[in-house]
Amino acid sequence: MTVVVRADAGVELGTGHIGRCSALLRRLGIESSSVVLVTESLTPGIRGLVDSIGWQVRTIEGSAEEESDARATVDIIYETGDVELLVVDHYRLGVAWENTVRGSADRLVVIDDLADRPHSCDVLIDPTLAEVGSKRHAESVVTHARLLGPRFALLDPAYDSRKPRERRGLIRSWLVYLGGATSAADVIPLLTAFSDIGEPGVTLTLVLGRAFVGADEVRSAGEPLGGVWILDWTDQMPALLTEADCAIGAPGGAQWERCALGVPTLTVLTASNQEHDALAFEAAGATHQLGRLTDMTVQRWRSALEWAHSHPADIEAMSRAASAVVADKQDAWASAIPTILGTQGNT
Repeated sequence: MTVVVRADAGVELGTGHIGRCSALLRRLGIESSSVVLVTESLTPGIRGLVDSIGWQVRTIEGSAEEESDARATVDIIYETGDVELLVVDHYRLGVAWENTVRGSADRLVVIDDLADRPHSCDVLIDPTLAEVGSKRHAESVVTHARLLGPRFALLDPAYDSRKPRERRGLIRSWLVYLGGATSAADVIPLLTAFSDIGEPGVTLTLVLGRAFVGADEVRSAGEPLGGVWILDWTDQMPALLTEADCAIGAPGGAQWERCALGVPTLTVLTASNQEHDALAFEAAGATHQLGRLTDMTVQRWRSALEWAHSHPADIEAMSRAASAVVADKQDAWASAIPTILGTQGNT
């Protein structure tokens, strides 16, 4: 099967859209060598991520006009040959783009967790935790199916074989991943606060990410501190999450991963469009929201860490709530895969 993905990534945007598409295609059993990513220019770090996935890359010139973007995408599709599946995960593209590209591929799948614009597609995927009733995407023209709610969280299949471990609320290990759109100025205050509280025997593992800016500065600040481990990137996130007693991160794809393994999380907002998800995860009891990352000073980080270490009952409850968010994901995807690929009748 030949697949085209339309998604962008960058220092400000992060890598979440590419990550979600990759997780979906792996779940569908699509060979990475048969996938073509249509995207705007990539930084070397993000290009390395795409190369590690194994996709081919075709770049297009960025345009604020959906029609221009759609025509450029269609040109690449026709050059590629018979494309059976077109997947788009892009907050700037909606029904105008989709109406132009429809017909260039056998099936069009849209991933959208904002629900702020109509769509015209075969399958719409929105794993949003809240507001999954009939009014969400009500204006969208979907000819086949809407896959809505946390059962359809776009998690890599690697998480299916791992189960949440029991956590009693005692924190001996922190795992921090703030997403792609972050820099040294965002994380050094956290490292300083961690050093200040001086909890004996407690470790902190910081994963910077492919698009992180200022990795050398962070290593200079963090490596002299006891109990701090800094990773530029890792493909062992499921194992790290299993080992972690508590996490710090942003809403989005990484939060679904933390829920899948029952990891209680202190969340910070790294983009304005994360506010809805942040409120929903906190309302479900899976997270404790700290506010915007740009507002987090050393003092605020210190207070947050001290709160977590002094409230084990709350941390334990967050772990149980996180586990419950995506408890039935495997059964949901088993029935959804034929729907996405068009190998069963309309639903």
